[in-house]
Amino acid sequence: MGDIAEEITSVIRFPVNIVGLVLGGYNRIRNAVMRPVNALDLYSGNSVLSLGGSGRLRTTAGTPARAVRMLREAGTAGDSVAVPLAGTPESTQRAGNILAANQLNGRLAATTAARVVAETDWLARQDADAAAQDALALIDHALQTDEPVSDDVYNALVALRAALSTDLRTRALAMPNLTQYTPQATLPAVVIAHRLYGDATRADEICVRNNVRHPGALRGGMALEVLSE
Repeated sequence: MGDIAEEITSVIRFPVNIVGLVLGGYNRIRNAVMRPVNALDLYSGNSVLSLGGSGRLRTTAGTPARAVRMLREAGTAGDSVAVPLAGTPESTQRAGNILAANQLNGRLAATTAARVVAETDWLARQDADAAAQDALALIDHALQTDEPVSDDVYNALVALRAALSTDLRTRALAMPNLTQYTPQATLPAVVIAHRLYGDATRADEICVRNNVRHPGALRGGMALEVLSE
């Protein structure tokens, strides 16, 4: 997101261009978790991620959840900007600009977060719940503004919130939970994956979720976060 800061200075006089830059920045975050190559940039480790039959990124490592958390932080960052008292025409204009920018930022972050949640093939209920809470909080933030929200915008945000809640509530029924597994001896990730799931190809899933640096030797006695099935 920091990449757009310098770009904004060159188009600061043209609000429509600023909208495009902010939305473009948020879409970069969204695209990063939907494309397996770029998604690796959001991890401190290096693991190979697999694709599901839908062609979308399938990972239990929480990358989409982290992206939504980043969007929540960015979408509410404007709350810390002081709004000047409306004492002069200049300060009144500045106050209006700040409020408008906050509304723009919050709404774009909320809609982008909702798209990430909806487009992710969640494998763990806890990851989906965490991302949903952040996305719903962003929508609520967009609804609760100092400046009045138009009926069209309000109704659209309410509909988005309802659709997001219904979608996840429906899909959550088929999602496994997260649990912990502690190997008694140091073993390769492929061996642990085979023991847990009968499928050695799920080793990457274990490594990415637990930020394992050396997949060939997962230390015995170290608790791992894994899917229950």
